[in-house]
Amino acid sequence: MLQAFEHYFGEYPFQKDGYKLVEVPYAGMEHQSAVAYGNHFVNSYYPSRDWTGVQISPRFDFIIIHESAHEWFGNSVTAADASDMWIHEGWATYLEALFVEYMYGHADYLSYVNAEKNKVRNTEPIITPRGIHREPTQDQYFKGALFLNTLRSVVDDDRKWFALIHDFYQHFKYQTILTEDVVQFFNQQSGMNLTPIFNEYSASRRRADARAEIRRSDAHRVRFGGRRANRISRCRSGSATPPRGSSFVRPPSGRRCRSRCRGTTSRSRPTCITCAWNEDDSKCDGATVHEPSHIAHSDARPHRRTTHRRTLPKHL
Repeated sequence: MLQAFEHYFGEYPFQKDGYKLVEVPYAGMEHQSAVAYGNHFVNSYYPSRDWTGVQISPRFDFIIIHESAHEWFGNSVTAADASDMWIHEGWATYLEALFVEYMYGHADYLSYVNAEKNKVRNTEPIITPRGIHREPTQDQYFKGALFLNTLRSVVDDDRKWFALIHDFYQHFKYQTILTEDVVQFFNQQSGMNLTPIFNEYSASRRRADARAEIRRSDAHRVRFGGRRANRISRCRSGSATPPRGSSFVRPPSGRRCRSRCRGTTSRSRPTCITCAWNEDDSKCDGATVHEPSHIAHSDARPHRRTTHRRTLPKHL
């Protein structure tokens, strides 16, 4: 394990202090040179038998690998503010994937890192407001690691990428830094403007864009993220098959739609979430769409918010 991390980032940063595992009654903690360990001496992440679900986690003790990775990112390179904790957790989670690549090969690395997509919640950005001592959500782990994997693809040159992350660690070891320092280093050393992608992944919680294109024909097709998907069911069939690559969004509870699809309308608006049929219309003849925020319907009339201008007395 130490050999793997030294291979990518250089010498273990606390040679004089040594490296120790200290058994504790909780999962673990990344104390400098004395990793608190409570994973019951089993592989994966106790009590889970397969932490990532792709049959790679059972090959190693998750706590030893993850907490030891913090010796490089967390204890040696440290975030200057709690809002930038992804520098600890995102990098340590990415080092898990690098350990997998070092031990088992690139294919298993890809499987391991891609399995972490299921753990991302996207409820808020992975960088919280500064100065309030509030850590980000668990997305700092998984979205942070996935972002670094994406950044590797953007650089698109493994030789250059591994030199970048090695030099990044060596440049900032034994220092406290902010995300701005990370961005500035990668921009300068890569010769690329990576600021937009850093902003998209770290300062935003938006999901991938999903655009729906509905045509009134028997062969309805839907476009998600610019890619044409499989045929989806007609509204009047009462069934719905989500397009490949899209996620099924359950409609919230509310009144029953009076259209043929028997879908559900929300309490806040009379538009059916299942078929986009408006209760003011007389019929529903569209396709079933699974993304409520991007509903398109050929017959439904848009809902317009009416604003009333307040008239003030003339003497004011």
